[in-house]
Amino acid sequence: MNIESTIEFAKPYAIRIGIALVIFAAGMAAAWLARLIAMRSLRNGKPGPMVARFVSQLAYAVLLALTVAAALGQLGVQTASIVAVIGAAGLTIGLALQNSLANIASGLIIVALKPFNVGDFIEGGGQSGTVLEVGLMATTLKTATGQKVVIPNSKLTDGSIINYSVHPTRRFDTSVSVAYSSDLAFVRETAMKAIESDSRILQEPKPVVSIDELADSGITVGIRVWIGSADYWDVRFSLLEKIKVAFDKAGIEIPFPQRVVKVIGGK
Repeated sequence: MNIESTIEFAKPYAIRIGIALVIFAAGMAAAWLARLIAMRSLRNGKPGPMVARFVSQLAYAVLLALTVAAALGQLGVQTASIVAVIGAAGLTIGLALQNSLANIASGLIIVALKPFNVGDFIEGGGQSGTVLEVGLMATTLKTATGQKVVIPNSKLTDGSIINYSVHPTRRFDTSVSVAYSSDLAFVRETAMKAIESDSRILQEPKPVVSIDELADSGITVGIRVWIGSADYWDVRFSLLEKIKVAFDKAGIEIPFPQRVVKVIGGK
């Protein structure tokens, strides 16, 4: 076979490969453009950034899959046979695809129901942190210690989700033990003064100082205050310190656990 016949033989394949490359490049550009348009059009609108990220990723994935299928079809590859081969590849691939589809479906549920938004502090899937992104397959959190956590979407929708940012205020509950010899009215007054010294603690609903339990080693005093969600942790740490300092200055004893041992029959 001479050079001319080789070129003539390879020409149809070269044309197919060239067209397939053009289709692939055009499809990649279209997928990137669709993702960009979806992100920009939805981010600042009513849907918000969480929906924008999810929809843009979904549009990119769908267009990319269609592009690959079109390019393979131009090369003469039967996409139906590829799907059949993947379907027959065994239980492992089937389970993997099932998990992936479950994560995508769960992502759609999160975007539709909006149990949280980007920037909210949540607890779910065994983790807690600030939501950075809701992706096609997983949700990304930043923990209070600065770690990045990626949670599959299905784990979030399969369990309870606690959103600490959805309401503007949060209640902080704590308790402290005082000695049985303490003047309870004076204990309440001292604790309330410590609470009122912090202007970030809301006066409506009113703070509560109550007697919660007559425990083994002391009387348990419950303290419940409402705080703005943005100030929650700062006020929590500050209030605990103020109560301890106020009780020390007032001479209110915070007893240690005690146990009385009675010895019978010994000298």
